[in-house]
Amino acid sequence: MSLSRLGPLTGGQSWSFDGTPTRAKCVIHPIEHQAPDPDCECGLYAHHPWTSAGKSLTNPDRYPVNGVTGFVVAWGHIEVHAQGFRAEYAKPAAFFLANGVDHGWAEDYFAEYELSLRRLAAESGADLIDTRVEGAAQAWLEQHPGQLRPETIDRLLPGVRVGPVRITSASQVMGWVESGIVLMFKGTGRLIYGLLMAASITIQLLWWGFILYMLIAFLTGLDPFHLGSSLGPDPADPVIRHPEGWHPPMAQ
Repeated sequence: MSLSRLGPLTGGQSWSFDGTPTRAKCVIHPIEHQAPDPDCECGLYAHHPWTSAGKSLTNPDRYPVNGVTGFVVAWGHIEVHAQGFRAEYAKPAAFFLANGVDHGWAEDYFAEYELSLRRLAAESGADLIDTRVEGAAQAWLEQHPGQLRPETIDRLLPGVRVGPVRITSASQVMGWVESGIVLMFKGTGRLIYGLLMAASITIQLLWWGFILYMLIAFLTGLDPFHLGSSLGPDPADPVIRHPEGWHPPMAQ
């Protein structure tokens, strides 16, 4: 097992994991502005640790099976939102080690995961927070002050109600796309099925209507549409007799 790539839960560019910071790049408007831009959604995303979204990332139930969550440090130009921020520079500061065995992970798999995570933390110059120890994440934050606190957000964003930051996870976007594709195919399939059923019923009604009409015409002689005569043999062409010795005119 190898945790060889660091990327945000929201998708986007990969992060450096060799101890050097990652600089944000805007893949939508790379020439027009430097990330993060206030009118764009570019930048390196992170949640404030005191928000419900930030706290949920310390919950082992939310851990990706082949991934990792943790704390980051960020600097440079930063766009602050109610529940998180978008930064110009950032790098991992600490990774969370989950209690995977207690949450259904196989013991040998968790041992391999822990070994890979410790190696990743060493290569990244980041701490490893063992969330099996109660209060370990909060203790780390107290030892490393500097995060934006709620009162700071209130001062930076006066009158802004704390709510979702513009962060949409890649899995959620893919879920929307997949749902749209499934609905499109289902709708198309149902439309085609409905048209085929309508055509089949129409053909059957026409066929049985024709059979009934011909039966009535045979029994009663009533044939207002003259379908019976149209089904019989074509009448022979009349023979025109000419006087003996007559022949058609010939060109001189």
